[in-house]
Amino acid sequence: MSSTGARYLPQARSRIQRQLLRRPMDPANVESVTEHLVTMFTMIGSPGYPTPPGELRQRIRRSVERGYHPAGVVRQLAAVIANGDRSPLLRNVACPTLVIHGKGRSAGSLMRAAWTLR
Repeated sequence: MSSTGARYLPQARSRIQRQLLRRPMDPANVESVTEHLVTMFTMIGSPGYPTPPGELRQRIRRSVERGYHPAGVVRQLAAVIANGDRSPLLRNVACPTLVIHGKGRSAGSLMRAAWTLR
C-alpha cells in the first residue's frame, strides 16, 4: 500500500493517526506487540475485504517473532512523512506497472507504462 504523498489527498482520520504513533504497551513482549499491531491493522485494513481475525493475528505474530524492530518502524514513518509529493517522479517509472486503486484519480494516470485496476 502506498501513496503519491500529494498534499491534496485526504489524510488519515485522527484516531488512526494516533494509533500509528502509539507504541505497544510492552515493546519487548511478543504478545503485547502482536495485540498492538492487530488493533492497528484492523483499523487500517479493507472494510470490504477484511482478513479473518485468527488469520490476521497468526500472520502478525509470525512477523513479530521473525523480527520486530521499533527503531525501524520510527524511521519508516519519518521517511513517509518527510518524503513529500512523489507525483512528478512517477513519470520516470519505465517498467510495466499495475496500479490497483479505489475511487478518485489513480497514481497510474501519472505513469507512462501503467495499467489501473479499480
